Amino acid sequence: DEAIMQNLRVYENKAIYNIAKEISDIPNSKTEDQTLKDKETEFKPLVTWLKKTYFKGRISSARLSSRLLTSSCILMAPEQGYSGNMDRIIRSQAYVHGKTSGVDGVLNQAKNLELNPHHPLVKEMLGLAIEDPT
Repeated sequence: DEAIMQNLRVYENKAIYNIAKEISDIPNSKTEDQTLKDKETEFKPLVTWLKKTYFKGRISSARLSSRLLTSSCILMAPEQGYSGNMDRIIRSQAYVHGKTSGVDGVLNQAKNLELNPHHPLVKEMLGLAIEDPT
């Protein structure tokens, strides 16, 4: 149950993370950090375009990911926000009880976008963003 897992942070001395949320404290190796920093400079036009043009007002941040391997991107909830599944649960409970008016303001949080810099689709989008930044 996701509600329980939100409050259970450690089990048998192992940290528990919700992968549908932004995770800020998972350590990367120094080579991963350096590779990501190098890629951030290269992909800055795409990240800026996505944040300011295409997803304007719908995402709070856009950045490169070191945890995606095969997917092109992931849209995540903020670390302290509700995941997409928890949004669904809260909306359905509010609907059943007829109290949907205040739910949208709480659940319509801007999400965080992470891009896989090694994915062919993201590389193609980078080329398009450089070609026409508007």
